[in-house]
Amino acid sequence: MAFFIWMDINRYRAYLPLLIAGKVIGIVILMLWSITTKQVTIIETIILSGDLFSVAAVLLIIRDLEKPEEIQSISDTPTGG
Repeated sequence: MAFFIWMDINRYRAYLPLLIAGKVIGIVILMLWSITTKQVTIIETIILSGDLFSVAAVLLIIRDLEKPEEIQSISDTPTGG
């Protein structure tokens, strides 16, 4: 899903909250599983770091999407000249 969002952000923008929700649920479940079984394996650590990286990337995408709107609204204001 992250690949398609990255390739065409305008088309798949509606799926950003779904991606974040899925990643957060996956992170919480993996952490609970690690605590319950009292063991942390290399595979779990790799999956967890990949999910955290994906959430960070999506948050950066959302932040970049909001910037042009702010810049555009500033440039749309009439000047006094």
